[in-house]
Amino acid sequence: MSAFELVFKGRPVPWDRTGIGKDGKPHNRPKPLLHRRELAKAMRFAEGCRAFSGPVKLTVLFNYRWNETMIRIEECTDILYGPAHLKGGGRSARADVDNLLKQVMEAAQLAGIVADDVQFVIANAEKVG
Repeated sequence: MSAFELVFKGRPVPWDRTGIGKDGKPHNRPKPLLHRRELAKAMRFAEGCRAFSGPVKLTVLFNYRWNETMIRIEECTDILYGPAHLKGGGRSARADVDNLLKQVMEAAQLAGIVADDVQFVIANAEKVG
């Protein structure tokens, strides 16, 4: 079983919903977009970068103490997950772990590591700091 691993340096930034500007029109906030692009670029150029076609497992540690994100993506070989699944405290307390995780999933899709973030069938995330 092969895996993709990456330690991304920099403070973890959560996924951010589109905001409404003073003109009443929706817009994307620049910081999460920039972070997602930088994370995707790091994933694209990481050693061992490959595209996964089936169900995958994601393990992430968001470390605010060291300002880094440790990412591991691997094939999910458990027979329970087949092609049918693809259809369908401290300073860190400010960011919900699900929003941090969404940022990593979207970056993996942007980098081409997965075709769609529905491929993630198992996700383990931990927030430290």
